[in-house]
Amino acid sequence: MPTAAVRVDEPTHETLRELARECDKSMSVLLSLAVEDLRRKKFMEAVNEEYRVLRVDANAWAAEQNDRAVWDATLTDGLGK
Repeated sequence: MPTAAVRVDEPTHETLRELARECDKSMSVLLSLAVEDLRRKKFMEAVNEEYRVLRVDANAWAAEQNDRAVWDATLTDGLGK
């Protein structure tokens, strides 16, 4: 896999080195995991914000709840048995 260099300040580099040692992972793997964790966190924050906006509109929220009820009904369709 191609790689790229990333510059970090010395305290961050030392923290990354210590964490890599503690986790028994390379610094590049640990950095990849941290970036993925932040990406997921930002995604969930955006989803939560969209739901917050949706809840403000009573009609839109009722439509969302109705959609959920329709999808929930598929859980009892017997296909998993």
